[in-house]
Amino acid sequence: MHERKMAKDPAYLYSSSRKGTHTPTPKSLYQYLAIVIRVFAQQKAPKENVNKAKRLRRSNFAESIEHFRGIVEELDGRVPGVSLIELLWAKFHFDREDEAILSSQFQEAVESLGQFVAGDEKLFKWTGESQWVRVCPQKEDEVGLWNYELVGQLPNDLGFLLYVKSHTCETVLGGGIQCAAVVRDWGRIVKDKGTENATILTCDSYYLDLTGRDILLELEVLYLCALQSCRFNTLYCRANIISHHAGKTALLYSEELHEMFVTHWYPPPLNRKFVLTNALIASPGSTRKAIIPGCDHFSVMFNLCDKYNRRLHDKSWPHRCMTAELQEHNFLFTCLLTNCYNAFLDSKHQTPHDLDYQTFGEELADELFFYACSL
Repeated sequence: MHERKMAKDPAYLYSSSRKGTHTPTPKSLYQYLAIVIRVFAQQKAPKENVNKAKRLRRSNFAESIEHFRGIVEELDGRVPGVSLIELLWAKFHFDREDEAILSSQFQEAVESLGQFVAGDEKLFKWTGESQWVRVCPQKEDEVGLWNYELVGQLPNDLGFLLYVKSHTCETVLGGGIQCAAVVRDWGRIVKDKGTENATILTCDSYYLDLTGRDILLELEVLYLCALQSCRFNTLYCRANIISHHAGKTALLYSEELHEMFVTHWYPPPLNRKFVLTNALIASPGSTRKAIIPGCDHFSVMFNLCDKYNRRLHDKSWPHRCMTAELQEHNFLFTCLLTNCYNAFLDSKHQTPHDLDYQTFGEELADELFFYACSL
């Protein structure tokens, strides 16, 4: 990442306070990562109604540096200073060009997918000026940076992010990302990593349209997706003859395509739901009234992303990011650490009750720093 940016601008890591340009080495970068991860782990954020330490971020960097200085004294090594760490934090970060690399590495870490994966988005809070900002009152953070996600489930029931793509398009210039393009990316991952004819892709009604549905059929992957009725008007009109008031269900099935369209009227506030799937097979007999085929299956599978995103709380950078680019890096780095944490717990057959995030982050930082000292 830094090599690409330095190639474009040789003075990319120039610092007037250091009177020159810094040339990173593997050792200095591992040391930098160890210091930053320790700050992420400790979550020492400014608090209201408390005397704030002057320049708390710098103070947290200094605390981490002192912690590692105590380690290297025994190893006869050197630790970067605060000014260098602040320079690297301001310049050395993930951007949209690195998202594909991150997603590829996440997928490489997975041998195969399980029964289902869920595609959704995360609105990561950001209220500063940026053409990337999107507003969605239905989301918890309401205003922020929009990131597309695909999440799978580890054997320990924790989520694992497989794909991330930021909506960093300047809409005022006519830029945008088509939902069908995101669905195609998700479908290809399921095709490549999914258990054959067993892994189901699920996503909410924001994503699937006729184009996306054709893409999934062409890829021959299983899917179970919520719909907006206006995008599938012919199916909606046929089903509406059967299901037109609370408590009623309509199920349409195509023998040729093995697709099932289901709509059900739920009591308020849920109201009506539409799903389309090729993962269920119609067979003679009656379904228990307590189960709505397709709709209830969707409810069970889709919350993977919600659970993963909730676990990002209190794990992101504890200080204010001054630019949208740095906040996007914050989101990507938080996801990276969360993936590492969840996967580590799974490898040790542990839960967050056995090892909390702070302890994991501090131990990971120490291991990285010891490794840096060996270079």
